[in-house]
Parts: sequence; C-alpha cells; structure tokens
Amino acid sequence: MERRVRSMVTSMSRTLVFAYVLLSASAGAQSFEVASIKPSQPQSGDRQISGFITPGGGRLNTLKTSVRMMITFAYNVKDYQLSGGPGWTNSDTYDITAKAEGNATPAEMKLMLQALLKDRFKLVLQHGTKDAPIYELMVAKGGSKLQEDTTSSIMKMGMTGRGRITAQKAPITAFVSTLGVIAGRPVVDKTGLQGAYAFKLEWTPDVGEGGPPGLDGPNAVPPDPGGPSLFTALQEQLGLRLQSAKGPVESLTIESVERPSEN
Repeated sequence: MERRVRSMVTSMSRTLVFAYVLLSASAGAQSFEVASIKPSQPQSGDRQISGFITPGGGRLNTLKTSVRMMITFAYNVKDYQLSGGPGWTNSDTYDITAKAEGNATPAEMKLMLQALLKDRFKLVLQHGTKDAPIYELMVAKGGSKLQEDTTSSIMKMGMTGRGRITAQKAPITAFVSTLGVIAGRPVVDKTGLQGAYAFKLEWTPDVGEGGPPGLDGPNAVPPDPGGPSLFTALQEQLGLRLQSAKGPVESLTIESVERPSEN
C-alpha cells in the first residue's frame, strides 16, 4: 500500500512539473507580433488623454503613458505597490501601438505588455511582500447606515465626479478596492458586512485625492470646498470609518530599466 501511494505521488509530481513547464512556455510565448514605441509629443489642446486603449483584435494602444503606468497596468498593481526606478519612469511618456498575431484576452494582452517592457525597456522587477501602512474599514460607533439594494439587477461602482462615488448592488469588497485607490494605500475590510448595497458618498478631496481633475467635465460643479473630508464623510454618510494600521502588502521594486530602443 505504501509503495502504491509513493508511486501515485511521484506520478502526480511529474504531471504537475510537466503542467508547470507547459504553462511557463505558454506565458513566455505571449508577445506582440509588432509594436511601435515613440516618445509622446508635447501636450497640446487636442492631446489631453493618457492611458490605455484596447480596440479589440489583439491591439493595444497607449497615449502619453509613463513606464510606471505601464507597469501597474501590466502587473495589476496600484502605484503605492511599486517602488524604485529613476525619475524618468514617471515623467517621460510614450505612445505605443502594438498588435498581437491574433485575437487576445485582456489577461493575454497584459502578459504581452509585460514581455514588451522586459524586451524594449529592459525592465527587471523584484517581487516581494512588505509591511506597510494600510487602512482597515470598520463599522463606526452607532452602526452602519448602508441600505441593502433589493431593486437593482446589476452591480455598479464608480466615481461620478471628483469626491463622489455612487454604487448599486455593490459588495463591500468592491468598495474597499475603490477606497484603496483614493486613499493611496490598501484598505482591508473589517466591517463584517455581507450584503450588496446602494449608496452615494460625497466629500471634498484633498490635492491628488478623489479622482483626476478633469473627471467632472468642463461644465461640472466642483466639490464644495467647505465639505467634509473623506474620513468624516464615511462616518456621517455611511456609518463607516477608516483606521490606520500596518499589514503585509504585495510589492514590486524596479531593479533596473532603460529608455526604450528605437523602432
């Protein structure tokens, strides 16, 4: 019986190793068929957009995108999880036009962007975990003011302006992810709330908080300068509070990187 168990374990191990080799080979093979990288032109009135466009068909375009933005997009991390690297990785921006051999899923496109960063920018990253400042989202004294959404058919969560979040049929897990982006550090759910909620949160954002300055559009009313802070609004409007703490955070460190080679 013992010999049979050892034989089964050995067979399973070989199968797992073989599967890992296939997976690694598949991941390594994910690369764009063609890719053009050009430094962005100086900003003008008709070029205010930065970020990523995926029009389909295995195509990925970027406009005025920094290397740091590319890394956070490709590796599914927030900016606060990325450290190291020279200053130009944040200040220099690039326009990239890339095309895969065929159609590609969003996950495959990100693998291809990772390969592009390694090939053309000579990017080397160190993966790790470190103790860092975080926030814990907790129910405030007096209890939660969130109301369960029993009428909406789909979940929506988004910023409808600077200092404004609206949600319908949204779980707390989606909310803490959004709060982490706004607050600039990870948020861990300690509320114990299990429902799906509809709510609106409005506050007066600090500089760099609450979404990009142009989020409202040119004709939108800006946030009330005398309104509550994010922390006060959470307690007064939702019956929740953010508490500072420390905890493990996945991190990426830029070990080395170079400006891209010419096309």
